Amino acid sequence: MNKILTQRERRSHFNQAKRKNPILEANKYLEYLETHPALTYQDVAKKLGISKARVSQMIALVKKLPQEIIDYLTPKDDPEDPCHFTERKLRPLTLMESDEAKIERFREMKDGLLKRRNTGKLVSTTRHKVFTFLVGARGFEPPTP
Repeated sequence: MNKILTQRERRSHFNQAKRKNPILEANKYLEYLETHPALTYQDVAKKLGISKARVSQMIALVKKLPQEIIDYLTPKDDPEDPCHFTERKLRPLTLMESDEAKIERFREMKDGLLKRRNTGKLVSTTRHKVFTFLVGARGFEPPTP
């Protein structure tokens, strides 16, 4: 039996399915360029069906980000693990001058992500408790499927 998805579930599913680790993607582009040294960024872009600017932006991540950030973003266990830092979020870091500034800004981004996650869990748990209390107080039994 097929489950009907809500709009939020559908959007979350498809966004998660498309999200790829930008560091792994950039490494694929670099490996392709290394194995085919005669190719330009434009050639790679045509081959992959993306723009030349996209190729250069992705490769800039690996070339300009400090190794500490790259190590954090490279999955150790599961290469299919979705990355919560998209290329678009990481791109401004490549424009910063010093590696120390890049690392500091990345830590701020990481801390902000963790706070949002923890707050979301807290809100979700609180809503569940309130709903359970209200349902229990009224003696309402949810229908069984």
